[in-house]
Amino acid sequence: MNQGNRNLKVLVADDDEGVRMFLKMVISAWGYHVIEAHDGQEAWRAMDFLAVPDIALLDWDMPEIDGIQLCRQVRAKKKEQTYIYLIVITGKGAAQDVVEALNAGADDYLQKPLDTNQLKSRLEVGARVAGYERGLREENRQLSTRMDELTWKMQWLLKLNQTLLTLTPDYAYNVAHLLGACCPMLNHASVIYYVSHSDVLHPVGHWNVPDNDPRDIPLAGSLCARAVRSGGKGNADVVVDVGDSGFRGSDPRVNAYAIQAHVALPVFSQGVRVGCLSTFYSRSNSVEKDDLQTLQFLATALGVEEDRHRAAASGAGR
Repeated sequence: MNQGNRNLKVLVADDDEGVRMFLKMVISAWGYHVIEAHDGQEAWRAMDFLAVPDIALLDWDMPEIDGIQLCRQVRAKKKEQTYIYLIVITGKGAAQDVVEALNAGADDYLQKPLDTNQLKSRLEVGARVAGYERGLREENRQLSTRMDELTWKMQWLLKLNQTLLTLTPDYAYNVAHLLGACCPMLNHASVIYYVSHSDVLHPVGHWNVPDNDPRDIPLAGSLCARAVRSGGKGNADVVVDVGDSGFRGSDPRVNAYAIQAHVALPVFSQGVRVGCLSTFYSRSNSVEKDDLQTLQFLATALGVEEDRHRAAASGAGR
């Protein structure tokens, strides 16, 4: 048995029960999953409504719908999502019969009485084609998903641009709006923006926080400590499994918010670390590359807002 064929479905359509039983026995032994149809109408239903086969063996002469007409109907389907490799089997052997079958949409042609070695080889060709087609469909699916993501990101960028254009002299308002514009792009994360006051982190804005009332936390022992105190400028400190990291006993938020994964990203104003974006998730290993890009952008935008706010405060103090 070929284990690689286990997920491939072969439709055997023949009105001769003996032929069907023989083909099912042989093809099943090669590892394929066999679907039977006793006439053309049943074969059409199997290809149109039921689990669509990868390969179809169609007898030319069948009641209701013959194999040639089935080929034409399958190829005429405008919304067919899966390519079916069609093999016509018949006692006819004239050259014009082969041409007629291929012109009707058949991919291959086998003459009765069937030679099992030929049949096996032709099925292997069909299996290769089915594998290529499945791979192409998966690539198209991924491309479609990526296009949807890019469309969403373009909409997000437009919204973010509008947010940046509508910032006000109100510091707290601006921080809240920057978080509100960026955080919906994250993978079901919660975000708190802290500013550093000596050895304490003070929350000035948050998004999707469970108790909606974040409090000051000690910097020492927190998930933000490494990002605030060390590392290169702008580097994110990512902890993909908080439960195995040793922070469960040192950061009070780990148990309070059931934090499983965390990203800490420093925020700078005029080259000095002034705060930290604390982003946490309820599932381990849920930090995605796109999340890090969004957080980098948000940290930069918050840094610009910190520059403006501190410059305004300095001017007011003169």
